[in-house]
Amino acid sequence: MLLISGMGMDHRFIRTGTSVCVPVLPMDTSSLRPKPFPEASEMKIIRAGVMAVLLCILVAVASAVTVTTAQDQVRQGDEVAIQVTDLSDNSTFTLGIAGTFAVTPGSSFTFEAVNFQFPFSLRSSRITAALQNTATNALTVQKGDTEVTKSGPSTGGSYSTTAEYNISAGTYEVMRLSGTAAPGASSVTGSFELTGVKYGPDTGTITFVVAGITSGTVDVTASVNGTSVLEKTIAVVAPATTTTTTTTTTTTTTSSSGSSDSYSGDYAGGPVYTPTTKVTTRATGTATGTATAAEETTVEQTPPTTTATRIQTTETVTPIETPTPTPSPTKAAAGMIALAAIAFFVLARKR
Repeated sequence: MLLISGMGMDHRFIRTGTSVCVPVLPMDTSSLRPKPFPEASEMKIIRAGVMAVLLCILVAVASAVTVTTAQDQVRQGDEVAIQVTDLSDNSTFTLGIAGTFAVTPGSSFTFEAVNFQFPFSLRSSRITAALQNTATNALTVQKGDTEVTKSGPSTGGSYSTTAEYNISAGTYEVMRLSGTAAPGASSVTGSFELTGVKYGPDTGTITFVVAGITSGTVDVTASVNGTSVLEKTIAVVAPATTTTTTTTTTTTTTSSSGSSDSYSGDYAGGPVYTPTTKVTTRATGTATGTATAAEETTVEQTPPTTTATRIQTTETVTPIETPTPTPSPTKAAAGMIALAAIAFFVLARKR
């Protein structure tokens, strides 16, 4: 038996096979309907909005970092300085240094970053080297007693290698690319790239000295989390040539001497002179695409004056006494005869 109640009927018992009319109340099924999916145009708008937000986040992170260098040209032996500011930890930092320089086909070459100073460290780091227009190649990194070298031949004039390397803060004696140029090559391009997750000071200066090339270009690049923050081309110009001209002027002063009973002798040591040396230096520099005016420097060098000692010499001349001449015997006899004659004449007159 079934117990059914409805429409005011209260039938406790119904025989089997008896028809029963049960009213059905209306139901609101709108809430049970599945919601339609957004249209394709709406999905594109949502996707573009999400990408824009992510891009803004990346740009905000990258814009907080500044990596700069003020130099436009250097000579071999000059230092390149790269200032890094507000580089947060756990950022992926990449620094690239590439040199392009002239070579003689088949000749040896070297491109170096000497005394390379790195202010922070990189985890999960590596160094990648790439060379073009070469036949043989070598990458050398030296820090203290640790030296890593990777080398190999080129394929089609190109070569690349990657070394897993713990890039720690400090001074690296040298980062060097070397090898031989390919036959027929007039220039070589060599680059090395340091990549890793940064930790350490947020601000510092990366410095290195360009060596091995006398002319060409050095391209410095840097990126943070895949976003470029520095691209700079620095010209490497030939060293200045120096021409030295030496002119020596000698002035001689002589002394005079006279003669008398007392006289002064010559100066001891001969004539007195003061040499004056005039050195003229002309320096002329020639830079790529830039004319540098010649610089002339004149330096007069006057050695200490040498003073001669004057020796005063006095000589006294003693006159020679001339003896009274003695009459010769012939003249004395003639005088006595004359006196005798005079006396005889006087006596004769008295008589």
